[in-house]
Parts: sequence; C-alpha cells; structure tokens
Amino acid sequence: MAEIRIQKKRRVIWPWILILLIILIVAAWYFLKDNEYIKETAADILPDSVTSINLSDFSISGSKTDEFIRFVEDSSGAININRFTKEGLNKLAASLNSIISKNDSLKSTLKNGGVVLEKMAGNISINSDLQKIKEVFIASADLMKSMQEKSYKNLYIEISEVRMSAESLNTDRSIEVQENTIKNFFRRSSLAVKKMKA
Repeated sequence: MAEIRIQKKRRVIWPWILILLIILIVAAWYFLKDNEYIKETAADILPDSVTSINLSDFSISGSKTDEFIRFVEDSSGAININRFTKEGLNKLAASLNSIISKNDSLKSTLKNGGVVLEKMAGNISINSDLQKIKEVFIASADLMKSMQEKSYKNLYIEISEVRMSAESLNTDRSIEVQENTIKNFFRRSSLAVKKMKA
C-alpha cells in the first residue's frame, strides 16, 4: 500500500499584509484629501508667514486671504445665508487685516482700520439685523477704498463695485431674499482681495 504524505499547509501572510496596506492607503487618502481643518488650525495657531509656504510645485496656503478667496469660490449651491454672511465677514476682515499688516505703506496708516473691522465683523452673529450687517459691509468697502488710494490705485473700479454692492443691501427686506446681493458683495470683495494679494 502506498503511503500518502499529509503536510500542513503553510499560512501565507502576504495577501493579508497587502490588504491591510490598501486599507491604510484608502483611509489616509480619505482623511487627508480635504485637509481644510488642518489648514485652518495651522492658520489660527501660526503666523501667516509660516502657514503660507510656496515652493515650485509644492504649495501649502493657509493665509487669511487664501481662506477668504476659497470660501467665496466654494459658496455656490445651497447655503445657510446667515452663517455664510457671518463667516464671510470674519474671513474678509481677517483677509484685509492680513494684507494691511504685510504692506508697510498701509501698516503705518490703516492698521487700526483693519483691527476695528475685525472687531465689527466679530460682533456679527447669525441673528444680527441687516442694519449691522450693512454697516460692516460698508466699513469693509471703505477700508478697501483707503487701501486702494494708498497702494492699489489701479483697483478703483473693483473697489467702487464693492462699495456699490455693499450699499445695495436693503435693510427693509429679509436676509433670505437677498442671498444674491450678499453673494455678489463677497464675490466682488474676493476679486479685489485677489488683485491686492497678487
């Protein structure tokens, strides 16, 4: 009678390691693909000069101006207009203050204007009345006008459009029916900030 040899089958561990590696890569991609939280946290903790690093093809941008521009660009679609307005005003004020602090000719004369605007924007709540919101819109436009007169003379038209869109906010109507007016103010402000940053 022939002898049948029975050998224990060796466990192959490589497929399990490969599956685990794929799961880790997918998890890392999922959590790191949209790292806005990391950028915002870094921007809050570190100064703008540290969070905005530009190397040839590698760019991490956490500056206040970039945050504001991205915020406005990402505002298409359905939004909560109250939250959008509050957050937009805070980001715009921080953005303008950041531009002022990086420009020596503006820093000497307009630093207080940037700080005051940030405080005004910080006082806007989700339930603020339109009169307060309009005051901050106009204060933002006025600060941009002062910046334009000092250092950005070629932005006269853009800043004038910001001012007109700020004034077009109607305090007698509800904020919900003026979503396009509010978005238009932030779009025009974003365009001006983008050109000031360049």
